[in-house]
Amino acid sequence: MSDRAPSDGKRHVWDDPANVKRLVRWFVASCAVVALVDLVVHRHSPFERGELPLEGTWFFYAWYGFAACVLLVLVAKQMRKVVMRDEGYYAPPPERKSAPEPGEKRDG
Repeated sequence: MSDRAPSDGKRHVWDDPANVKRLVRWFVASCAVVALVDLVVHRHSPFERGELPLEGTWFFYAWYGFAACVLLVLVAKQMRKVVMRDEGYYAPPPERKSAPEPGEKRDG
């Protein structure tokens, strides 16, 4: 991370690397707690037994969510090729000399 202050001169909460470390530690700890709870809590499957056999395995929902996020990123990268515009696409059109209004003198 950069130690530079933002251009508006204010120091924000995520500018401090210690706060970012706290967030990452909190995130890892919460993931560990949820993984441990997954070993203990009985999940009620919406499908009949045998229809989705992997759904009853440990950490199935964690792996399923991770795979869905990875798939989302890969699809978005491919979509970018289709919907991406040129760099100057949203720039205003170049100035043109318009025709003079009726009764207006033209320079030249």
